Amino acid sequence: MRLLFLGLLPIMLSGCPTTTALVVGAPALLSKSEFDERRTETKQQIEKGLISKEAGEKNCLQMLNTVDRNHAAPPPVDPGICAFGSFADKRYELTKSVESGALTPELWVVKCQQLTRQSSEKEACRYDPFADRITHWRRLVDEGKASKEGAEMDCRNYVKQAHEHHIPGSEITEDACKL
Repeated sequence: MRLLFLGLLPIMLSGCPTTTALVVGAPALLSKSEFDERRTETKQQIEKGLISKEAGEKNCLQMLNTVDRNHAAPPPVDPGICAFGSFADKRYELTKSVESGALTPELWVVKCQQLTRQSSEKEACRYDPFADRITHWRRLVDEGKASKEGAEMDCRNYVKQAHEHHIPGSEITEDACKL
């Protein structure tokens, strides 16, 4: 029996994070950067025709829910980012580009305005990732998907990271985290 278990272990560990966590006895953490990587891989699989767009979008939402279950509050991300090709998806990609240093906030605004002209979305193109996150933390609390305390704790952690890593955007303080 022990040999059978050891033989099946690599297969189980290559599965989903939850299975890995159950076998190893650790929490199934899927950090936002891992979510971004897997989301990018899913988009590439759709582009290559390996999976359908519907299957990819469903997979993205499931991954987003995996992130949700392992944080004090779900990540403050618009679920619309899983509708690949949508305005929310393209705007999210632009924001990731600024965070990685590939775009400036000013160029983000220009590219966002180009997107609004190409789509039916008429959202304002103001680069303020912190305000966007606050909006989604409030939405998650209002929808009962996060506790107020959990969302505020994640917000304070984001403020600390933004200061440590000099994330571009408006000046932010922990006082803004009072939801």
